[in-house]
Amino acid sequence: MQRAGFLSMLMVLGVMGCAAPSKVMINEQGKQMRCGSWGVGIIGTTVAVASYMECVNQQKALGFIDLEDFEKTEPPKVEQRPGITPANGARPLWETGYVWTYQLSGVRSGTFRRELVGKDLVRSLTAYVLKSGESKTLLSEDLNLVQVQAKDAVTATYTPPLQNYDWPLMVGKTWQAQGEMETQTGKISTSKKVEVKGYGIVRVPAGEFEAFYLLGTSDNGARVSEVWYSPKVRHHVKLVNYTNEGRLTSELVDFSISPSVSAPSGATSVPFTPSRSTTIPASGPTPSLLAAADPKSLGERPIYTIDEKWIRNDGVYQLARIEGDRYIFSSGPDQEVHLTKDLTIARMRKGSWTTEFDPPPPLAWPLEVGMWGTGTGNWHLPADPTRLPVKYTWSVEAYEEIQVPAGTFKAFRILLSWRPEAQDVVTISNYPERRLVSWYAPDAHQLVKAESRDPAPLTFHLVAVDRPGIQSPAKAAPSTQSPTKQSSTSTPADAPARGEKPLSLEERLRVLKALREKNLISEEQYQSATRDLLKKVTE
Repeated sequence: MQRAGFLSMLMVLGVMGCAAPSKVMINEQGKQMRCGSWGVGIIGTTVAVASYMECVNQQKALGFIDLEDFEKTEPPKVEQRPGITPANGARPLWETGYVWTYQLSGVRSGTFRRELVGKDLVRSLTAYVLKSGESKTLLSEDLNLVQVQAKDAVTATYTPPLQNYDWPLMVGKTWQAQGEMETQTGKISTSKKVEVKGYGIVRVPAGEFEAFYLLGTSDNGARVSEVWYSPKVRHHVKLVNYTNEGRLTSELVDFSISPSVSAPSGATSVPFTPSRSTTIPASGPTPSLLAAADPKSLGERPIYTIDEKWIRNDGVYQLARIEGDRYIFSSGPDQEVHLTKDLTIARMRKGSWTTEFDPPPPLAWPLEVGMWGTGTGNWHLPADPTRLPVKYTWSVEAYEEIQVPAGTFKAFRILLSWRPEAQDVVTISNYPERRLVSWYAPDAHQLVKAESRDPAPLTFHLVAVDRPGIQSPAKAAPSTQSPTKQSSTSTPADAPARGEKPLSLEERLRVLKALREKNLISEEQYQSATRDLLKKVTE
């Protein structure tokens, strides 16, 4: 029978004029071998097929079987149960102090502990730092592999990060992870295909978990990895890596994540109508994580009117006009901030420096912790005519206390990141992922702070509040002087709130001057505050 199969293959390939038979084989320990050969013409075809069959027979004698036949005998990767439907496969948000402990089996045994000890910057990319003994693994905020370190020495760096995940996870989704791995001895091209093949229950020593099952394969069809990712655990609960020696399995034994930010399995969808170029995954109702504890955590979208003021450390911005769905704030000639009515940045101009997003990043209201979404657009780079197609990812990470010179506020922390849609090595090297973190305070009805390393001009903080009926919550020491008529705007020349970097003398004088020009403080207040500042400097 085997001889008949050999002759049939030989006849077909001989007529075609070439042969390149290939087969991946695997043994019980998970070690894989590839039998393959190549030939041209009748003689080359004969030799290629004979060599291929010889390899297959040799591997069978050593206990290897066809990978396709092996897969037919495997038990289900996840258990299906009534009522179990795929959870929202959103990108998780990690906090310092998270710990996962795994048990090893296969080519190695033992246990190891992974602790998130903070973040670091690797080639302009913000990365989570996971520590395991003397080794460190650095993952992007998408949980893709950036770098591996051993005893503080870099052993491997991936450009772009090795894409183990593509959020949001959905059954049937596939992607190609390609790039370079740079080691101390040189660079190696990497490539694998990843598919989300299922969702269900998986059992590990830590218990039963709902998980997505992801299979990674090489270009020739060999297995590279199997991952069971649990939304509840915010990490994989089981991982199988296929090495040259065989199968290495890691299974979750224990984990500890902050209960203040852990989300139940099945959360969280975003109930709003997507705008153009916005993708929001569908799932069940979004649980309110904060509303029961604090009504102010319901982040209703504010509405602004002409002449409202946004008093920042880089100037007093006044709402000059409303164009369609845009608020245009101006702080003088060539000083403008364009916000969408969802308060995302559309355009900013500071003198000759300009950046623009078209269409702007999306954001859904009312805000709730755990909300997230994606979108696409073009980023007009500063001092560069390039229109770079980018992918936006936004998330509402926390509702927390934030201190700025204007006072102390409870605010939603919103993370916006954007990266090139093209993921080739050259593009990633020239245009790494950018991040903008901003804080929206319901009490102030404004964005009170933003931080961005690049572009840095997007960074600012609020120094005073000027909205009808709203007072700055900064606590001042009791005055021993007779009460005088107070402006609705707190004077920003006072010391900033604790924990905030103090304003420089130049910044304080500039803000005072802007407040006076806008008639937000009297001439007497302006002169008095200016004298006090200069007096402190001379002292």
